[in-house]
Amino acid sequence: DTDPNLPFIWNISEHVGDASTCTNHASDVLLVKLLLGEWLRRSRPPVHGSCREPFQASEGMNLRTAYWIRAVNEAHDTVGTGATGNLSWSEKGVISPARGSGFGGNQWTIVRLNDYLRRHAPELWQNLPNHPFCSQQLRQELTQT
Repeated sequence: DTDPNLPFIWNISEHVGDASTCTNHASDVLLVKLLLGEWLRRSRPPVHGSCREPFQASEGMNLRTAYWIRAVNEAHDTVGTGATGNLSWSEKGVISPARGSGFGGNQWTIVRLNDYLRRHAPELWQNLPNHPFCSQQLRQELTQT
């Protein structure tokens, strides 16, 4: 479960993913790539090394990003349930902006990624706008939600 005392999150403004309804704004995609990349470096899921190649900031939304969005949603959808999860196939291809006043529970993948990074690299998470992967645009748009 995510920490119910998570003080804020680094949030996206619109949906990111492979669904035709996703707007995939450049800064949102970059934030998702940054969080996914840090999750991958630390969680080390059991996949072939070629699947772990670093994300490129200039690539925008692409197949590799879509793959890891699906992988993280699949991992989070089944954590602790012992079941197949609740997300549909199309929902697993999307990371949505967190909405509402609280970030506890397991509702939003973007919250889970924030929580994971906060637990495993708190200083990096706290100072995310200073991450070398951040573009100037992303630095300007990052706000603590």
